[in-house]
Amino acid sequence: MKHHFADEYAQINGILQKIDPRIKIVFSLLFVFLVNLTLFSKAFSLIYYAFILGLGVILSRVPLIRILQKSLVVLPFIVSFALFLLFYQRRQPWFSLFIVWKAYLSLIAMILLISSTSFSHFLKALQKMEIPAILVMIFSFMYRYLFVIADELMSVKRAKEARTTGGSKWFHTKTLANIIGVVFIHSYERSERIYQSMLSRGFDGTVRTLDDFDLKNRDYIFGISAATIFVLIKILEYGGP
Repeated sequence: MKHHFADEYAQINGILQKIDPRIKIVFSLLFVFLVNLTLFSKAFSLIYYAFILGLGVILSRVPLIRILQKSLVVLPFIVSFALFLLFYQRRQPWFSLFIVWKAYLSLIAMILLISSTSFSHFLKALQKMEIPAILVMIFSFMYRYLFVIADELMSVKRAKEARTTGGSKWFHTKTLANIIGVVFIHSYERSERIYQSMLSRGFDGTVRTLDDFDLKNRDYIFGISAATIFVLIKILEYGGP
């Protein structure tokens, strides 16, 4: 089964890919914080944040169509929440659209961060930022074994389709329940085997990469430039109409 990895564009020769992952994580989270801090009365400032994202896409050289495709997975949940505000909370349509726009900008920022950073470097950056080791390990295993479980599910599903034809709706529902149980048991057993193999090879929970992180001049320039842009946006936001 072919998988599209989250960091599939992390190795291309883009400017954003060369920035220290810690800098990217900090400013991505700051971007999300500032976007969600924006008041409804200052909604026009979201245009500035959208411009920053567009600049980030250009610097990363990640195809815009791939970013939009990835965002479609989460977009229905954002729209559902906006509809909840519209119909159940009796909010104005423009306010619901404002919420969708803020959430979508935050989503695109996170997709851009993950797309331009290899997953091993992302984990290493979290470790360097003193994020608890147990959380880093959870992120690591969750990401890696999603693909393993997906392959296992497709394998069992293919075997089921090769051995069954026709049948009632109840029969297929029962079979699906059995498939889920089999996949869960296989995944659990495989995780135990892999964990024991990792321990036998000296695994101690530390993320190791060939590259060590040292802030370079480009990282300082990027950080200062991003901070300056954020300050200018806030000045325009509260100095505007």
